[in-house]
Amino acid sequence: MKNLSADVREKAIEIANTVLEDRHMDEGIAIATAISCVKDWETNRGKGTVK
Repeated sequence: MKNLSADVREKAIEIANTVLEDRHMDEGIAIATAISCVKDWETNRGKGTVK
């Protein structure tokens, strides 16, 4: 996560914490999942919602 910008890293941590709480997943898998999700989030943020 150190390679992510600060705002993207914060979102990744938020996602990882949610995954850990909701799905009781292994920490390493939760972090990998969060990084994958946050990369999609970063690519699509500011584009609005798809209708």
